[in-house]
Order: sequence, then structure tokens, then C-alpha cells
Amino acid sequence: MANKEDSVLTNEDNDPVVYLKGNDSDENIEIPYRLVTLSPVLVKFIENLENQNNKTIEGNDVYEVQLDNLSYNILKYVKKYLEYKYENETLMKNSNNASVADLDIPDFEYPQELSLELLMAADYLNI
Repeated sequence: MANKEDSVLTNEDNDPVVYLKGNDSDENIEIPYRLVTLSPVLVKFIENLENQNNKTIEGNDVYEVQLDNLSYNILKYVKKYLEYKYENETLMKNSNNASVADLDIPDFEYPQELSLELLMAADYLNI
């Protein structure tokens, strides 16, 4: 059985590969398309890039989304939050109508000093 991280991060459905790039680093953060779909703003970015895209990796479309108002460090936490949200929404869907209070959903952990920046990123990305 695959571990929890592999199940979320692997590209099982040959979905597009998405790279997020912040304003302060040349490094990209790879994010599976199924996580991107949790942010209507990221989906819109990709829809706007579809006409310009000519990159592929192993047959999958590749999209590079430049987010000039977010830092690389914040984007790492955005990815972690989208993974957290995806996993827990899936858990809730598969819980056979159990109440949220009955489910063992852990808190999302992040450094307290990033609270404001993460809140602003979440608002911007509508997540």
C-alpha cells in the first residue's frame, strides 16, 4: 500500500503538472492538478495559460504559474494546506455521513509568525 504522501502527490490520472513560482526564488513548487482544483484562482490561472502552453513531461501538460505576490516559503505552506484539505475532504466524503466532530481530523500546523501572510495567501487563492 502506498504511503499517505504518495497517494496525494503521485500523478495517477495523467493530470497536468503544475509548478508554482513565488516572487523571491527561482525554485518552483510542483503541485498535482487535483490539488490545484481546490483553488478556483489557480484553476483560472491554468485556464488562461492553456492557449500558451506547449510544454509536456511524459505526456502530461505542464503549467508554470507565477504568483508575484507570494513568497516561495508561503507557497510551500499553500501546497501543504492543499494536501491537508484534499486528504480531509476525502476522509469526510468516505465517512458514511459521520459528523465532523466524530472524525479524527488533525489541526493544520504552521508557524505562528506566518499567520498573517498565510491568511492573505488563502484569501487571494480562495482556499
